[in-house]
Amino acid sequence: RRRLRIAARERAAAAAAALTRPVALTVLAATAVGFTLRVLATRGIWLDEATSIRQAHMGFGAMLDDLRSTDVHPPLHHSVLWVTVRLIGSSEFAVRVPSLIAGTATIPVLYLAGRDLWDRRAGVVAALLGSVAPFAVWYSDEARMYAFFVLFALVAVWAQARVLRDGRRRDWAIYGVASLALLYDQYFSVLVVLVQQAAFVVAIRSRRRDRAAARALLRGWLATGVLMLVALAPLMPFAHAQFAANQAQGRGFDSPAQAGAGAVAGGTHAPSVYGAITNLIWAVWGYHSDATMAALTALWPAAMLLALLLLGRERSPSTRLVVAVALVPVAALFAVGMAKPALFEVRYFVAVVPMLLLLIARALTSWARSRVAVALLTGAFTLSLLGGLVDQQVNGANPRLYDFRGALASVERRAGPHDVLIYVPSYLTDVVRYYAPKLRAQPMGRALPTHSRGRIFVMGSFLAMPTYAGQTGGLIAQLGQHHRLLHRETRSQVRIWEFSR
Repeated sequence: RRRLRIAARERAAAAAAALTRPVALTVLAATAVGFTLRVLATRGIWLDEATSIRQAHMGFGAMLDDLRSTDVHPPLHHSVLWVTVRLIGSSEFAVRVPSLIAGTATIPVLYLAGRDLWDRRAGVVAALLGSVAPFAVWYSDEARMYAFFVLFALVAVWAQARVLRDGRRRDWAIYGVASLALLYDQYFSVLVVLVQQAAFVVAIRSRRRDRAAARALLRGWLATGVLMLVALAPLMPFAHAQFAANQAQGRGFDSPAQAGAGAVAGGTHAPSVYGAITNLIWAVWGYHSDATMAALTALWPAAMLLALLLLGRERSPSTRLVVAVALVPVAALFAVGMAKPALFEVRYFVAVVPMLLLLIARALTSWARSRVAVALLTGAFTLSLLGGLVDQQVNGANPRLYDFRGALASVERRAGPHDVLIYVPSYLTDVVRYYAPKLRAQPMGRALPTHSRGRIFVMGSFLAMPTYAGQTGGLIAQLGQHHRLLHRETRSQVRIWEFSR
């Protein structure tokens, strides 16, 4: 017992000493900064978040039934949110705590991945970039599954790198759990998992001369694969039920992608090269106005040249693995997008974010020879990310900002007990109920209220889409024939009209 106590004290002392080393302190500081930015970078609830919150308030079985019949996502994040709502409530901050934790945890894992893929310097720079990366901050502040997607994909790649280097059971276990979490979190993550499976096949073939090493890797790969298939068995009928319900309802996975893609990103049309580059720019520098994105996207030849320089500089297996995980899912969804344009959306291949940050960190630390040059390059790139973060969060021209919170608060301040809100499109129901549960509200399509007293408020959003712009314009014209327009208000991606009787 005395020896065990001494060994425990020695391990604790070694861990404490490790935390005081410059590298550890830098990573801890980056994590603290990243956490602070993610807490401060708040915005109103997005309508998909409102849907998740509504589902989380159901009983657990009822929530799963609702996911089977109305949704297209696996149940992991919804299950975590279901627990969160019961523990700490459903405020804007509370429902985003799981994503906040996952987004913050991504920062030190970026260090670990960069260190084990290349070296400590690359890991430190990756952590620094991850702490301020606009896109990573954005989805750390959304009550959806995308921050989980980023974290689990990064952990899976990190664990695979360690498996290919050492082949330890612990690393196999981490890889298997991370891959399972990926698949239970987002169906599109199957593309990441398939790329990594292909990487194992390539690694086994490359070790043919060392038969013992090849057999050990093959055994670990097969054992992990079998266990993963067994663990995935409950998800198979769940996914099939969702697919069948989606097809029966005639949606066919053709629902529009989140607005804000703009002309350069393809919109509802088949994806283009410019659209693909736009999505990759989003993944690094965040969301910005369509005009800004059009200007940045025009630089795509320079981006292609930079990518070729990176690949030419370092052709290690680690680099090839990260490049494959970053680009193959993008290419696959680009091809699928030719038939289903709505599916070519950066959220669905959000695993590209940590991979691009790792590749950029590798480039910054391998191209420069001196520490001063590395520091200057890293500082300059970090400042560019900070600039992108500020613009993303505060620029009202960002087409991904939707101020439903402000719009509904404005209506509530002026609305009386006899007033009614009519909103377009109809799928704003959950966000209206989240922010204004006591407000008399109905989607357009129902008969207009005929009582003599009270005013009518109209709230329109997604007006860049011709269908909703036409519906809203028709409603405004109809009301204008017999009602007087009292007030008009415009907020980020949301417009309000107030009519008297």
